[in-house]
Amino acid sequence: VVEVSSVQVNQPSSTTVPSPSSNIIIYSTPIAQRFVTVEIQGLSNYQNYQVELKDNDTAFSVLKRAAQENNFTISYENYGSLGVFVDCIAGVCGSNNSYWAFYYNGEYSAVGASSQRVGDGDITSWKFEN
Repeated sequence: VVEVSSVQVNQPSSTTVPSPSSNIIIYSTPIAQRFVTVEIQGLSNYQNYQVELKDNDTAFSVLKRAAQENNFTISYENYGSLGVFVDCIAGVCGSNNSYWAFYYNGEYSAVGASSQRVGDGDITSWKFEN
């Protein structure tokens, strides 16, 4: 039998921590949003959408996002390494003599929309042409 006459427990001492001062100011710099314009010409009325730019966006990805955000449909054919061909926008579809032409910053694009990278302030235009 072991008899213990007293047990002493060391408790940590309390330390007073000063409360934060009420005159602390935290500055934050807002992150500027970047946008691409998606124009659609050839519907019953001209449409112009501002789409927030994301990393690695292409003219085709911003068209798809404009459609999702604004409740219109697009249909397209994916030709693999050749890219996509947009057949219909908002129910207006190409035929033998008409198609959706893609313009980038006012110029008829030399590459397909799925290959055309876009940047802040760029304008992608879709024009229904014969």
